[in-house]
Amino acid sequence: MEEPMKKLFSVLILILAATPLAFSTSLGIDFTSPGAIVGPSMGSQGFRFLANQNAQVSRLGVFDAFQNGLPGVQQVGLWDSRGNLLASTLVDNNDGLEGFWRFHAIQTVTLTQGETYMVASQGGEFYTYQTNGFTVNPFITYLTDSFSALGHSLHSPLGFPGSSANLTASQGGGYFGGNLDLAPAAVPEPASIMLLGIGLAGLAIRKAKQ
Repeated sequence: MEEPMKKLFSVLILILAATPLAFSTSLGIDFTSPGAIVGPSMGSQGFRFLANQNAQVSRLGVFDAFQNGLPGVQQVGLWDSRGNLLASTLVDNNDGLEGFWRFHAIQTVTLTQGETYMVASQGGEFYTYQTNGFTVNPFITYLTDSFSALGHSLHSPLGFPGSSANLTASQGGGYFGGNLDLAPAAVPEPASIMLLGIGLAGLAIRKAKQ
């Protein structure tokens, strides 16, 4: 094999080795058990977070306090730090229970690294704070709780969660409320990279024969 070809294949091997074969989605925050459970909620309950990297949100979720079904339709929203509603959806008992959460699909929203966002839900469900075994997705940094006390038990209109009691991650966070499902921002699939590599290899062979 000629020297240019050896270099080309070495580069392709490095690219493929550094490219994940699959991506899995995961919750923005989670906990092993709730803390205090309070309610029913008369406002919107959620949290503020920082995007550590570009990431995609394809589902929004709400807390099912007793894991036995929601009292009614809940609405959950995702806002940027300027108060713009980026996405919202309605969640009900047709959405399957996943731990303490029920999620519903949305049109994908891409979070921008370094930007701050808020997620919150309302609709009369009980909420929790200062949870046990609190964990945060590495794509984000949990900042503090985020809520609106001016809302009501109805799921609409959705209240902007601009207030905070400064409940930190070390305190188990709060109020939950809303949640989101995260995945890495889209990157070239391994198959696409392989096809590109094959094409480059073909060009190199053709050039070598000239």
